[in-house]
Amino acid sequence: LQGALEVMLTTIPPGTKSVVFNHSGDELGYVLSGKLHYFVGDQLVVLNTGDAISHKSNVPHRYENRTKKKVETLWIITPPGF
Repeated sequence: LQGALEVMLTTIPPGTKSVVFNHSGDELGYVLSGKLHYFVGDQLVVLNTGDAISHKSNVPHRYENRTKKKVETLWIITPPGF
């Protein structure tokens, strides 16, 4: 927990809508399985298994799982928030 990166493996249940995130740094998200609706600012990006997204974290962002299946993702964020 002393490095420059935070790495998170997440499982997002069906129907989940996140809060809006806005913080310093950069992040990269990779969809391991499922379909995720991801909002960066006013832009919607639909991410499927194998898709990735990278953006500045100070742009408001959030996600939704609009499907009936769980979504599994991997996130790499700098600087770490832990």
